[in-house]
Amino acid sequence: MLVLAGQTLRSRKSAFVGSFVALVLGSAMLTAAVSVITSAGSIQLTGEDKEALDAVSSVIGFMAGLTAFLSVFIVASTFAFAVATRARELALLRMVGATPKQVRRLVRAEALLVGLLGAIVGCLLGLLLGTGLAGLLVLVGVAPDGFELQLSGATMYVALPVAFATGLIVTWFGAGSAARRASKLRPLTALRDVDVDTRVMTGKRWFMGLLFLGIGIAEIVILPSLDGDVQIPIVVFLAEPFVIAAVLLAPVFVGRLYSSFTRDTSATGMLAGANLRTGVRRTAATSAPVLLAVGICGSLLGVSLVMSAATDTSIRELYASDFVISGNVDTAVSAARQAPGVEGVSTIGDARVRTVAADGLWDQPVSATVVDPGTMQSALRLSDIAGSPDQLRGPAVMIGRSLAGSMGWELGGEYSMRLPDGASHQVRVVATYQDNALIQSMLVARDFVPAETTTVHVSAPDDPKQARDAVAKRLPGSQVTGTEDWLEPLIKEQSSGMQSGSWLLSGFALIYTLLAIANTTAMAFRSRRHEFTSLRFLGANAGQLRDMVRHESIALGLGGAVLGGVIAFGTSVAAWAALRTSVPDTPLVLPVLEVLMLTACCVGMMTAVSAVAVRKM
Repeated sequence: MLVLAGQTLRSRKSAFVGSFVALVLGSAMLTAAVSVITSAGSIQLTGEDKEALDAVSSVIGFMAGLTAFLSVFIVASTFAFAVATRARELALLRMVGATPKQVRRLVRAEALLVGLLGAIVGCLLGLLLGTGLAGLLVLVGVAPDGFELQLSGATMYVALPVAFATGLIVTWFGAGSAARRASKLRPLTALRDVDVDTRVMTGKRWFMGLLFLGIGIAEIVILPSLDGDVQIPIVVFLAEPFVIAAVLLAPVFVGRLYSSFTRDTSATGMLAGANLRTGVRRTAATSAPVLLAVGICGSLLGVSLVMSAATDTSIRELYASDFVISGNVDTAVSAARQAPGVEGVSTIGDARVRTVAADGLWDQPVSATVVDPGTMQSALRLSDIAGSPDQLRGPAVMIGRSLAGSMGWELGGEYSMRLPDGASHQVRVVATYQDNALIQSMLVARDFVPAETTTVHVSAPDDPKQARDAVAKRLPGSQVTGTEDWLEPLIKEQSSGMQSGSWLLSGFALIYTLLAIANTTAMAFRSRRHEFTSLRFLGANAGQLRDMVRHESIALGLGGAVLGGVIAFGTSVAAWAALRTSVPDTPLVLPVLEVLMLTACCVGMMTAVSAVAVRKM
């Protein structure tokens, strides 16, 4: 069977080019992602550089998973086209005596050969892409200076085998549906000359589509009741089950939905609409990459916007002071206490520590807030406090419950913590308070951990402006800033880090899906060469043919973008509802501009490629 599959590939190269290109791109991006992860893990660094590389590994890990997810759909779509263009050929095999099992094995063997070649080429290309990705991470400030791809050790013995094996697995599963469909072709199909889809929705397709739709709805229902550290990863990938469901159930509604974007007032528009309604399998498969691009990328960007808004709200709600003094701490404290109308003065600092999990198996960096225990509540709003905050002195910590839960720390327990100078201490949890998964925090006393930077927070609820002006006169060399203004750089830093990660993931996915859109669109319109030739024989001129194709490509792009946009907006609202359980005042932010931008990219790519594909016929 492999020999016959090899002969088929040699004689029908054009039918498999799309599948080969899709697999090469997927394998290359996966190789690049995994090689960057292994390179980050093989470099021995400490301090902030180590934390930066840990963050790189997390972001690129998401990227690798997203690439594998997208690859399955895109490879499946291209193999479906490859089988559809060879329907008569496969039906002739059935006519001359081939069994359904033999046809299925033939398609599987073809997929295996394409997978082998595509995975090999993709892995080699991925090493070059990984070098560029490492440089990009340094350029945008995500990775530390000097970080580069390590072309030895784990990269060669882990990244390449993982990417190669994943490429073969993706091909095998991606071609599974096409192989089963090919085995069900009847011999009489070889005599058909009509391209009208009759029974597209099988029982299995209905079941799987409704199953994933149910999974997505169930996630939305249970999401608000989950702990914050469990919510975040689910929220990030909330769109995936809805995208799968939309792709599987698309043939039910794409014909009528997509044809509504064509102009029924013109003959070419009416014909384009009829093509979309009658060829629902082709319509759904061609627009699937657009649905993936807008649904996945739009959801990532939308969820990121909501999380940024929740983070912004959390930070603003944490600080209770009216203004902040930057400068000599002792002088600032003395001057603030003597100013009229001042009711509370407290010092707030920050320090990077590493906390060890309760089981001792792993640790993580934590931004600790260095406080003056006696006055900290005049500067910070700490809610639902349990334990004894007055015991916060020496080797003791007051920790947010979300952070404590993720580390396995409990009130009254003693755990290991490494200070900025590298010294390890056993610290006791003397109190806990309510925080959230977006702003996990810990309080330590000034007499235990030296702060990297310290500011003085002043509360003057009766007349903040008068008190601020009085302090500013007493401290001409210091900077006296309203708390809201002082928070802006901190909020911007938090938000930009989150947005950078989401744009990196979305950009990676968008590049892949745009290339997939170009690939699938070219395959879809080139496979209709016979149909277009018949239209020319019936009197249609080249301009009318191009007009019809333009109508179809715009409708396919807009239809896929509408479905993807619904998913992006829906998951953003679901993320907002879930995050409001811990941050009630979080504003709703929808990725309207982002979805419009993604739509323009997808429609533009599809229209341009379809025009080129038809012009070359």
